[in-house]
Amino acid sequence: MHLESIPYEPKSVLEATLEAVRASCEEKGIYLTFDWNKDIPFKLLGDPNRLRQVLLNLLSNAVKFTKEGGIHVLVQFIPGSLDSCNRQQEKQRKLNAITEQRQEDTPALIKFIVKDTGMGILPEHQSLIFHRYNQGALSIARKHGGTGLGLSICKLLVKRMGGTIGVESEFGQGSSFWFCLPAEIPNEPDAAEAADDELVSETEGLKILVAEDNKINQKLVKRMLERLGHTPTI
Repeated sequence: MHLESIPYEPKSVLEATLEAVRASCEEKGIYLTFDWNKDIPFKLLGDPNRLRQVLLNLLSNAVKFTKEGGIHVLVQFIPGSLDSCNRQQEKQRKLNAITEQRQEDTPALIKFIVKDTGMGILPEHQSLIFHRYNQGALSIARKHGGTGLGLSICKLLVKRMGGTIGVESEFGQGSSFWFCLPAEIPNEPDAAEAADDELVSETEGLKILVAEDNKINQKLVKRMLERLGHTPTI
């Protein structure tokens, strides 16, 4: 699997991905909101397409399993290690303490949390849903549409990008899927602008064949690709 390491704007990636699922949310009558931490750098170094893929998968699942209420995305900036990211219930005073004690060589992180008011996940399934071909994930996929591989792919992508992923859920009360990635800042702003321009010019107006059997995901991917100037074929 090839991963890029180019300057990108994480907020723009999130906003574009949210727009890809907004119509589906409006059709179901559920809300779609997000909060963005002002401390997050404007540009980071990484793979924006893989980030978009993870976000789209988590948002698509949230739309699929949410019948009322809605979806809220929270994005945080964590000046610490992946252990800090794993502590979901850590209070703000502890985060402040981590910030004060942080060593200069400790990488900062960007954390995405996709919270929905959907059906939730049974406790016995929560530790298994990221496993490929898990029976719990497959049975849910068969009932609601899909292959049951989405979360295992998310875990693989996040791990390849140097991050970690997890979930908190209460059955019948909704779920919070989260993942953390290193927040590496580009060294040369001018080179970053040039890389962005080159990337856009090289990938503009492509004809793309989309292999996806889920109807909702087909609509989401088609809409997103068309907004980017490509011509998708399902």
